[in-house]
Amino acid sequence: MVLDPFDPTQHARKTDPQTSHEAAHLNPGRRSAMMARCLMVCYEAYPEPLIAEQIYERAEISPKSTPWRRISELKKRALIVVEGSGITSSNARAESFLITPEGMDVVEEKGWAGFEILTPDTPLAGE
Repeated sequence: MVLDPFDPTQHARKTDPQTSHEAAHLNPGRRSAMMARCLMVCYEAYPEPLIAEQIYERAEISPKSTPWRRISELKKRALIVVEGSGITSSNARAESFLITPEGMDVVEEKGWAGFEILTPDTPLAGE
């Protein structure tokens, strides 16, 4: 089963541990909303590449929410790509990311283009 990262009704893979299934059912739209917000930030920033820290800040996602996983999932699905590097607030080198044409298509197909960045409480279509 291939999960649609933006479908809040899909919770966890069959291979995920039971704890993942339990957590996913508690808040099924959280992962998809965080991924959508990260992708929208990259869309709005284009053609400026952003490091993960900038994406989290602009998407209003707490680093405690493991947003790196959302960036990793977007990268794995080729919706964003590494486009160089930047410097974090703690002066560490970090990869910078740029939205791909496929990522732009997702934002436009979902109707997110032109909207303000979703807040953590904004439901996605279908929720």
